[in-house]
Amino acid sequence: MVERISLRISLLPPEIKRDRQEQEKRRKIELIMLLVVVFLVVFNIFLLVNNLLLRGNMNTLQIKRAAVELESAGLEEYAELYREINSSEQLLITAMGTVPPWSAFFRNVSQSMPVTAWFSDLTALYSDQAATLTIQGWSYDHGSLADLLERLEKNEQLKQVKCRVSTETTFQGAEAIQFQVDATLLPGPGFLAEEGGAE
Repeated sequence: MVERISLRISLLPPEIKRDRQEQEKRRKIELIMLLVVVFLVVFNIFLLVNNLLLRGNMNTLQIKRAAVELESAGLEEYAELYREINSSEQLLITAMGTVPPWSAFFRNVSQSMPVTAWFSDLTALYSDQAATLTIQGWSYDHGSLADLLERLEKNEQLKQVKCRVSTETTFQGAEAIQFQVDATLLPGPGFLAEEGGAE
């Protein structure tokens, strides 16, 4: 079996060979430079188009902003009026406070009274959060007093209902119990909420 070996032998003189190699290198460099120039041209076109689009968007936004500023200038008087109303409402809320709904309280308490018990005095001392309530009265027996305390404890406007004093004595010639009940009277709703005003 015979092996063939192929060799490429150039019979060109070395000067021509060198010239061809240099021409090859120049072509490659020219091609690379051409690609760089094409890339730069495409990139600049992209930047130009993007810049034009951004300017168009900016002009649109400036027109919208001018329209909004014009509209907001017309609404400024309403904003000022709204601020004045809020300020007046806050002043009214501060002035009126959270007064307990007395009519509902007295109605509930009167419905809680057993027939054999009655009040002789009711005092309320106010603080910011609630009122301390002191109720003095009479009852003919301890059962009526216990019934009264149980009913007062169920009253949603009262908390911490406690009988401080319970003394057996006579009242108009009959045996009776004089008592003192202390409780916390919760504040009512704010004035505007109660009147159905602004929330």
